[in-house]
Amino acid sequence: MRSDRLSAALIHESTAHTAIADELAQREAQLSVLAGIAQTLARADDPAHVIEEILARSLEVTGVAGAQFVSAEPTGRSTTVTVGDPPATPGRAAATGTEQGRDRVVVDVTGNGRHLGAVVLGSRDRPLSADQVVLCRAIAHQLSQAIVLARSQAELVASREQTIERLARAVALRDGETAEHNQRMSELCGVIAHSIGLDEEQCALIRSASAMHDIGKVATPDSILLKPGPLTEVERIEVERHAETGHLILAGSGSQLLELAATIALCHHERWDGAGYPRGLAGEEIPLEGRIAGVADVFDALTSDRPYRPAMSPADAVEIMRSGRGSHFDPAVFDAFIASLAQIEAID
Repeated sequence: MRSDRLSAALIHESTAHTAIADELAQREAQLSVLAGIAQTLARADDPAHVIEEILARSLEVTGVAGAQFVSAEPTGRSTTVTVGDPPATPGRAAATGTEQGRDRVVVDVTGNGRHLGAVVLGSRDRPLSADQVVLCRAIAHQLSQAIVLARSQAELVASREQTIERLARAVALRDGETAEHNQRMSELCGVIAHSIGLDEEQCALIRSASAMHDIGKVATPDSILLKPGPLTEVERIEVERHAETGHLILAGSGSQLLELAATIALCHHERWDGAGYPRGLAGEEIPLEGRIAGVADVFDALTSDRPYRPAMSPADAVEIMRSGRGSHFDPAVFDAFIASLAQIEAID
């Protein structure tokens, strides 16, 4: 009898240990997914991508069937990002706040004093367990942080781009050019970068950064910058300083966009054969972005009015530039430019 009781106690203890081990393994897996969410939050640069990725991770850790973010836009319209098969979202979800139903958890998302929407986690017509409710609420709050962070980062990038555009306008006006020159440069660089085969993110960065290519001219004296006639050798050297000056102004910020702008400012007058300035770089010593901007800058200069000559037609400009393929211009970049002429000529 005593032996039977001891055996039953041992079996009970073994079963309890197994249950604890299973729960620990489950919690360890959940912590692993939460760590992945933290890593995603740390690089929250694309709101839609970040939201979708973390929604997907939330399904792994909670075991629910679906997750959704319903945005609350100032216009009254709402957009959604959905992963899996979440419960039907009540129309008020984007405008109310935190709530809980048998098959869902809804958590309000706010940032900088603004209501941004709501996160919904759950399984359609399937009640949540007590553990799932706790996990869903924790994950939903993580999601709300990701959304706020991602949106803030997107707003910061937009603000930087707008700052660059406005500074570029100021430089263009001082140089006697128009703001359209910098806009055309941006568009030309974006088209050429796309033709080479760079990804959309890199094309967008080059498009934005190239608007600052002549920022260094803010340090060029007006007597030289606005001179209507030919420059002396001393004056030409002074003008050429704008590449180094632009790099000095833009470099060192730690911003990917401004660092790229610094590279373009420094290198857009370098030549494939090494005869350019300011550093006499040759071939692939010149960063690709600088080689792209070099082609775009020459084309736009030739097809724009100058105090000393009228604008050339695109066809005449291209004919002049052909002689510089392999000497002035990187052959591959020039060929990408030629391949995109129809698109380039459509740029206003």
